Amino acid sequence: MRDIAERFEISDVGLAKTCRNASIPVPPRGYWNKKKAEHRVAPFALPPREPRHPDDVTIGEDRYWYHQEPIDENKPEPPAPTFDESVVASATANSNRP
Repeated sequence: MRDIAERFEISDVGLAKTCRNASIPVPPRGYWNKKKAEHRVAPFALPPREPRHPDDVTIGEDRYWYHQEPIDENKPEPPAPTFDESVVASATANSNRP
């Protein structure tokens, strides 16, 4: 998990969460080390995809920080919003409703 996550430039925990959210099963902890050491491991068969899940999973690109536009520090701040009634008057009017 750690090695694959490094390729996508995310943490192994982030990759595990992505797999869990997409219902992608992963081998149990230590599976690959046991296999590398030539220990007997149970075969790891993949179940069929559930109907509600897509066949493709996007990793990393759909995160909000990839889509944020850079902040233009030279752009003036927008004017402060104005409201027709005060917050206190609105709260008092809403508390008297049945």
